[in-house]
Amino acid sequence: MESIEYMYKQENSGKGSSAPSVYMKYDSIKADDESRTVTIKTSKPHTDLTKTLAHPYFSILDMESDLVNKPVGTGPYAIDKYDTGISISMVANENYWKEEVPYEKLNVIFIKDATSKYMALENGDVDVIVTDGFSGNIALKTIEGVASVLVKSLKDGFMSSSRTKIGALMAKPALKQLMKKFDTKAAGGALMIGFDKPVIKAHGASDAIAFENAMHLAFEMVSSDVVRKMKEGLK
Repeated sequence: MESIEYMYKQENSGKGSSAPSVYMKYDSIKADDESRTVTIKTSKPHTDLTKTLAHPYFSILDMESDLVNKPVGTGPYAIDKYDTGISISMVANENYWKEEVPYEKLNVIFIKDATSKYMALENGDVDVIVTDGFSGNIALKTIEGVASVLVKSLKDGFMSSSRTKIGALMAKPALKQLMKKFDTKAAGGALMIGFDKPVIKAHGASDAIAFENAMHLAFEMVSSDVVRKMKEGLK
């Protein structure tokens, strides 16, 4: 309760960039520790209150923590170091309600340029990229373009002379593995999250092989009950 009120006080005082009143205005907030319930009386009817409360402006924070530099919430990680617009270094929250935390440390890097995101992913500098659809599509198309040029260059190089053809024959097993890695048909498609059932998005230029692999992927997603597991993991 205090953490929500804190956000409104920050807005009213002109400190920070929080603007919770844009999403919800309330008359009163009451908390009952014994029943572990919070009652919010809004200033007007609010049909999507649960969605609003999921916004970062309404995060539940430890009011005894350093709210400016190292706020501690209810999530699995707590901020250890924050460089505005550059990165956020986080460590496992020792008071996390679910107890188990996947990683001891987590580093979030802000990368605006789509090409730089692609390079960071390819070089292994990052494990996951979170991006909007436009930038994400640029990164994917860049990867596809580089893979296509690389494969074509290898083929042209190995077919350029008798000696290189012999070399290609000797390196055939390794080349097959490389080709498979860069073959977009092998993946078939990608899982789209946010739906109650598995939805696989195939490439616009998919042929019969790619479409078949997309169906295999859909079958695997259903068989492994991946949507339910993701929902459970996000609780």
